[in-house]
Amino acid sequence: MENDRGPPYLSEDHSLNVVVERTSLWRSFHEICRTSLFRQTEEQYDPERVDSYYPQPASRTELLLSFKGAAIGTVAIDDLMNGQAALRMVAIHSEHQRSGHGRMLLQLAEKFAAQQGVQQLCVNANPEATDFYRALGFTEGVWSEKEQADCSTESPLSPVVQMFKPLRNETVL
Repeated sequence: MENDRGPPYLSEDHSLNVVVERTSLWRSFHEICRTSLFRQTEEQYDPERVDSYYPQPASRTELLLSFKGAAIGTVAIDDLMNGQAALRMVAIHSEHQRSGHGRMLLQLAEKFAAQQGVQQLCVNANPEATDFYRALGFTEGVWSEKEQADCSTESPLSPVVQMFKPLRNETVL
């Protein structure tokens, strides 16, 4: 597995690796986003646009979940520089959904974020995914009025439900 920025975050069969632009991990990340999150053809999907879209100033880290060596999931963590980080592009490849991989993806992403000093994870959840996030300890509530307004008017993924989860110190690896 490629990983140019330190060790991956591990479980028994899963690893979470930092995606470095223009590597095989970057291509896998965008293939999963294109097919499982945005459900677009290659002609419709523009990774440059996806990589450069920031609803508010942030430092983005893209992470790729692998299961037994195969890339199966994505998450981008936008550090909002205020103790909060927004989870974006959360996706599990369609062939691997409903098998616990999404839960593992968020557990590993949570550990990564906590190690980066994040105190609260936030997400603009698809209404159909709120039960999933709630089961992982997220609570419905506005965490950014600006993003809430942007998502209701400009997002192709609207409507969204804002949710957040405080991180505890014991989450750190």
